[in-house]
Amino acid sequence: MKILWSLSALAFASVAVLGMGRAPAPVPLLDPSRPAPLPPDAVWDLLAARPFRVAEPFTDWWRKEHGNVRAGHILVLAVDPEAFVPRQTLEPVLQVGLQTAERMNDAHRDGILVVLVPSPAGPDGWPTRDLASDPIFLGSPALPEEVDAAHLEAELARTRVLPFGRARVEAALRNGGAALDARDRVDVVQAAARWIAAYAPSEAGRAASLLVPYKR
Repeated sequence: MKILWSLSALAFASVAVLGMGRAPAPVPLLDPSRPAPLPPDAVWDLLAARPFRVAEPFTDWWRKEHGNVRAGHILVLAVDPEAFVPRQTLEPVLQVGLQTAERMNDAHRDGILVVLVPSPAGPDGWPTRDLASDPIFLGSPALPEEVDAAHLEAELARTRVLPFGRARVEAALRNGGAALDARDRVDVVQAAARWIAAYAPSEAGRAASLLVPYKR
């Protein structure tokens, strides 16, 4: 009996070595401490766009240069929710051409992201950025406030994401309504908050917090 048991054990070991009868590998769980994978098309659509200009310029804290913002766009983007799950590590920087975009909400529940995108201003104060020629994409994980022009240029040269094009941008501008002639950043943020409330209902609390009356 001992010999028969030994032979059986040897046969079982041989099967295990060959990989037969092995239990399936466990499915890895989401680890918020690890960077998110970068899908090439994390930004799916441009739903609305609204140009703005401000009488009182404000600081762009989402770039290393910390330039003054006099004009820009508020955008509503349809995005891949999985790419925007908050994580306990560096996150991919959202770029619009050679500019970082300031995220105004989380986007991982509704798949809707509202952003502020600074732009150079023309003589009339309105933004001169051509959204039809600027791809909107996720770049490498980094802190936006540490991203400079050289970094943005390198990421833009590397991306294979194409701009949305003239027809899509014109439709988004029509959806966005009248351009915003704002006093300051507060007016711009509150306009973005109203879009969060309209497009991302699960983030109504976030919208309400941004719409709290602000004493200038």
